[in-house]
Amino acid sequence: ETMLRKIECYISRDSKEHMLKILSRHHLDGMTAWEVTGFKNLDAGSGITPETEDRLKMEIVVDEGVVEDLLRDLKLGFNTGTGGEGKIFVIPVEDASRLSTRETGRSAVS
Repeated sequence: ETMLRKIECYISRDSKEHMLKILSRHHLDGMTAWEVTGFKNLDAGSGITPETEDRLKMEIVVDEGVVEDLLRDLKLGFNTGTGGEGKIFVIPVEDASRLSTRETGRSAVS
């Protein structure tokens, strides 16, 4: 059986609708989002206090067969060449369970 992957994205709050359009094009039917605050320090040795930024953290668990195409579209869709656009992490998921039906694995997230 193929592995599940969690795609974790940190993006500007203004990019939410754009992100939802990309996810929709891939026919993904579930996503979780939080409003978060982070900081960046472009020059760690400068002694300047880091600036905080409001961000959106979005997570979706998908079959690994979707990951390559989804990452390509996310990278193309958000890469404008300016700093602070966000980050994407891909994390292995060993298993998943849907509590209401007791489904496990891939069927629990689709």
